[in-house]
Amino acid sequence: MTKILSFLLPVILFVMGIQVTRDYFGGGSQEKRSNLEQLVAQGEETIGFLKNEYTEKTVKIARIPVTTYEVGYTFQVDGKEYSGLKTLNDPPTEPTISVKYLPSDPMVNAASPEAELASLDEYEGGTSTLLIGLGLILAGLGLGFYRFKAMQKGKSA
Repeated sequence: MTKILSFLLPVILFVMGIQVTRDYFGGGSQEKRSNLEQLVAQGEETIGFLKNEYTEKTVKIARIPVTTYEVGYTFQVDGKEYSGLKTLNDPPTEPTISVKYLPSDPMVNAASPEAELASLDEYEGGTSTLLIGLGLILAGLGLGFYRFKAMQKGKSA
């Protein structure tokens, strides 16, 4: 049982490395990218109303806290109400926001699709994402090889 568990960490590192490397090449967000591109090209613009409540999220990047605010919004098309989410860098101060939606499917909407698309391009194409992914893969393979050799040495002794 302990022999199997000793290979658990290398496998986890390897799988995480594959996922992060896959993110570099854009494997996880093709539908989102397609929707944002359609919004930029064909989207209609309307006014959305921000909800009264928002969620504050703080993450530390290089030990520096970064706070974002996630707020919901609603808008109407042909008398029917639709909703979406927007992440802001500062707490919302205005009650309204400009929203783009697809006339053929208003469920596909975004408050600023151009900025989201640029952010997606930046995240997927970042060299650091690729390097972290490759580092995790190599660490998983190296640790797995080391543990395999140690297990083989234990059998021969």
